[in-house]
Amino acid sequence: MALQTSGAISLNDIHVEAGGTTGTLASINDSDIRDLISKTAGTSMAFNEWYGASSYVSPSLETTAIYDLSSFANGSAALKVNDGVNSQTFTKTSSTQLDDWIESVSLSSAAGRDIVVTFIIKDADSTARDNFFIAGGTANTSNWSFVNSNASLTTISGTVSGTISSSKTLGELTDTQINNQVLTVANQVCSDITGDPGEIYQLSVKFTGIDSGHLVSGTNMVFQHEDDDDNVEYVRQWKIDLS
Repeated sequence: MALQTSGAISLNDIHVEAGGTTGTLASINDSDIRDLISKTAGTSMAFNEWYGASSYVSPSLETTAIYDLSSFANGSAALKVNDGVNSQTFTKTSSTQLDDWIESVSLSSAAGRDIVVTFIIKDADSTARDNFFIAGGTANTSNWSFVNSNASLTTISGTVSGTISSSKTLGELTDTQINNQVLTVANQVCSDITGDPGEIYQLSVKFTGIDSGHLVSGTNMVFQHEDDDDNVEYVRQWKIDLS
């Protein structure tokens, strides 16, 4: 949590924000305390300079494999959700190469943090029509947005390419639409992904400045991958609840 922006502020408040234990010895010239506001040693400082200071470090896009899928069946996948403080990785192995599934997962977060969502898949088909979709659920997430510099498609094995969308605001879906796997072009984040069976790739997307209205009970985000083999779609979908 960031420090308050007005009112009384103590050295102990600053020390705790910097990662220290409350009530333990600290000085205003300690490096971790100075680092909160990028001050050098011995510089003149006033406590009000720490108003709004935060030790929070935003998570980075994932460009190396979040999970080793090499020994798993085609169609297996993993998801990682990281807000810079808490991180969870979830896996789903396929019983058959081509099957549908929906998994529900959750992560405890806090308003003001950034969220990086990363999906890795072991490709199950040989067409050039694989797509990723992300959508907001019914919990006021329709204004979650990203720019293409905050999304990355990475080849883990094989030769894979695709087109990442430009700046985009997520569409909002009802629970009924989500359960019926109804995601549209409006929710498409990465399209026309090439790849052959067994090749592995992942998409990582970062959303910035999550506000408190998004952190309520319910489905907050849907991350879906579609394999299209001979014009038959196989959907792998994660329903992510941030609380």
